[in-house]
Amino acid sequence: MAHRWRIGAVPYLNALPLVVSLEREPPLPLEIRWGVPSELARWLETGEVDVAIVSSIAWLGHEG
Repeated sequence: MAHRWRIGAVPYLNALPLVVSLEREPPLPLEIRWGVPSELARWLETGEVDVAIVSSIAWLGHEG
């Protein structure tokens, strides 16, 4: 079974073109989790998502 990528994305208009194309047919082995920037940074740090659209400010402020 292929790895199912977990992608964190913000539900804002400026990010939709980056994410919506991933949800098209044929389905890709991925799961998109929607959240606010602070959630995405936390999820990325804790390993709840593999990649995320995160602001540089949120990422620079994380511990670790």
